[in-house]
Amino acid sequence: MDVTSETRIADFAAFMAKSEQDVIEWASLRGRVYFVLRECVVSGRLPPGSVITLRGVAKALGTSMMPVRDAVTRLVTEGAVELNPNRTFTVTRLSPTRFMEIRDIRIEIEGWTAELAAAHISAEELDNIQTLHLRVEKASKSLDVSYLTWNRRFHFSIYKAARKPELITIIELLWLKYGPVLHYFSLEDDARLHGNNAHSAIVSALAERDGAAARRAIAFDITTASEVILPRLTEDYNNRA
Repeated sequence: MDVTSETRIADFAAFMAKSEQDVIEWASLRGRVYFVLRECVVSGRLPPGSVITLRGVAKALGTSMMPVRDAVTRLVTEGAVELNPNRTFTVTRLSPTRFMEIRDIRIEIEGWTAELAAAHISAEELDNIQTLHLRVEKASKSLDVSYLTWNRRFHFSIYKAARKPELITIIELLWLKYGPVLHYFSLEDDARLHGNNAHSAIVSALAERDGAAARRAIAFDITTASEVILPRLTEDYNNRA
């Protein structure tokens, strides 16, 4: 595993341990290892093509290779990680065409989910989403290492308010493939600023229980982010082809 990937995984594990948002009772060590790796992929902490080795992850998380092997194998099955001929693993790299396909699916499914959330969201859930929005804004100003994690939590807190568990499962699978490209987005100062503005519109729509506006705001957020991501993704994909 390259040093960058190992460090990112270790940093996320440390962030998770001290975050008040992560009060989780692990059913097993395997569950913990899978969660950390999965979140690193979904949130964009590991860019597309990041090399993963079992030994490197085990070292980063202070565990044996067995639970790491189980977690990585599961991520391969879910399409988030690819097994290479040399027996190393890499975070899945989307082609521009596949990226746009998933983007269009996200717009429809996540937009609809946000529309449903506007009708069912509780005051407590709205307060939590507003708090997460502020955390995203704060982290975005200096590209704090927590930025991508808070961004993911912001989105999924909205979707959970829709009261549709099966939709959440579908969205999570989409993010497993799409999440890594958010790394490109996070590198652009102006993009993070525009992302914050889009999030403000989403929060306002939810507060007003305006489902149509929430759906439009989610679509705008995903679309504008993709306009930043696509050129970087295309260049990276072509350079490695």
